[in-house]
Amino acid sequence: DLSQHRADLAQAIVRMVSYNIGYIAYLVSCLHNASCIYFSGKYVNKHIPTMDAISYAVKFYENWRPPPAAEGSVAPQLDVPSDTPRMHRKCEVRFLQQEGYVGAIGALLIAYKHSIS
Repeated sequence: DLSQHRADLAQAIVRMVSYNIGYIAYLVSCLHNASCIYFSGKYVNKHIPTMDAISYAVKFYENWRPPPAAEGSVAPQLDVPSDTPRMHRKCEVRFLQQEGYVGAIGALLIAYKHSIS
C-alpha cells in the first residue's frame, strides 16, 4: 500500500531528524556544562513522537560508550586537553508548552539591555 509506505517514510524522517537534534543538543550541553536542555518551537510543539525521539536520543548518548579497540587494530591515540568537557553527563530534557512567549521574552530582554546601556 503506497499510503502506508509514505507514512512509514515520513515517520522515519521525523525520527532521523529528531535523533540528530537530540544528539547535537546533548553535545552542546556538554560543552557548556548544562544540566538541563530546553526545546521549543513548531517542530516539537506538542508533537509526542518528536518529543519522545529527542528525549530518547539524549538519554541514549548519555549512556553511550565507544566500543573497545579490537586487538591488533591501530586505534588512534587522541591527546585531549584535561579541561575539555567530558560527555556521559546526565541532562534533563524539557519541552516548553507555551513556546510562543519565548520569542517575546527574548525581545523584551534585548530591548531592556539596550535601554540600560
